[in-house]
This record gives sequence, C-alpha cells and structure tokens, in this order.
Amino acid sequence: MLQPSKPALPVVSEHLITGLCLLLLLAGSISLASQGAAFWRLLQSPVNLAPVQQAPIQPVIDQQQLAALFGAPLIDSSGPAPATSLQLTLMAAFNHPQSSRSSAIIGQAGQAPERFMVGATIAPGVTLDSVQRQHVTLLRHGRRESLHFPDKSTQPLTTAATPGATELLSQAASHD
Repeated sequence: MLQPSKPALPVVSEHLITGLCLLLLLAGSISLASQGAAFWRLLQSPVNLAPVQQAPIQPVIDQQQLAALFGAPLIDSSGPAPATSLQLTLMAAFNHPQSSRSSAIIGQAGQAPERFMVGATIAPGVTLDSVQRQHVTLLRHGRRESLHFPDKSTQPLTTAATPGATELLSQAASHD
C-alpha cells in the first residue's frame, strides 16, 4: 500500500491560504470600486437647491432684561464706591506698591482695632479689597464700599478713646 507523502499537506494548506487572501483582496477591490462609482454618480448629478427663505427678524433683546436673566455683576468697578454703613472706623492705612502687601487698621464697634491685610475677612461677608491713601475699599457680599478716615471735627482720635491703637500703630510701622 502506498502511503500519502507528508510534504503534500503543507503545500495544499499554503495554496489554500494564498487563495483565501486573493479572494479577500478581490472582494475589497470590488467593494471599493462600487463605492467609487456611487460617489462619481453623486458628483455628476445636478444639485437641486430649494429657494432660500428669509428668516424672520429676531426682536432686539433689552440689555436690562438680559442682566436680570443672568443676575447683576458682582463687582461694579465703575465710579467711586459708596460709603459703607457698617460700624467700622478706619484708623490707619498702609499703602504698599504691591497691593497684596497693603494693610489697614480698622476698629469695629465694641472691639479693639485690628490690622487687616488686603484680602482678609473683616466681618462675615466683608473683606478688605484695596488700600488707598485716604480710604480703603471693602467688598461686602460682592459689592464695593468705601471706608474713609473719620472726620477730625466730629470724632477726634485719641489714645484714651481707642485703647491699644498706639501699640498697634507702632507694631504696624515696624513691620513695614
């Protein structure tokens, strides 16, 4: 009896794999050719444009209505800030070329005066925003307010009236 030769099996499997690859290549080529033909027909067909209709004119939106929709801006930097109604007294203002290093000594009703740096919280919802030579600007719940030095004719500043103010002033001066 004749026995089948072993080398014949790998040759057949090699040809089978090559045939399947060629068949796959042929199927991809046919698919690409049909897509190209469809694209060419699409390019050659006439374009039907519908007549353009004028869009209705939109009403103009009032800026005040728009502001009410999104809320008022938190910080209004236009114009001078109104005077604060808080019971605070500006005792000293230390203006520095770097605004973040500026500070002020502010007294609150019934409390000893304290030194506050820019950005510090003076009272709940109130922070020191900026320091100028004659006044400071506070941010009170997002709105700017100014605190000026007291009028000398109505409120004389004495060490007896403000215990500890002299000590605070000397400490502040030594830090700057």
